[in-house]
Amino acid sequence: MLIPGKIPLMILSSATLFPDAILPLHIFEPRYRRMLSDVLESHRMFAIAMRRPGTRREVPMPVACLGLVRVCVGLCGFVWARATAHRTFCSLA
Repeated sequence: MLIPGKIPLMILSSATLFPDAILPLHIFEPRYRRMLSDVLESHRMFAIAMRRPGTRREVPMPVACLGLVRVCVGLCGFVWARATAHRTFCSLA
């Protein structure tokens, strides 16, 4: 699998994606719904990082996991996606 040079990042406060794991996501924020739409039209990959504790802004932890969207279903105005993790990496942040 070719990994693109740039991958969108989803920063979550209480969830993370581990290698070889599946994470069901209820995506309701407009910015993440746009991100999901973009990745579904291209390589279907994005990364998930936990939010650094004690920060007001969304500052990601230095380690994230690359995910591949396997299933995406729109239902009642919300989007449900299931991502499968492929590898962890250290971010530059």
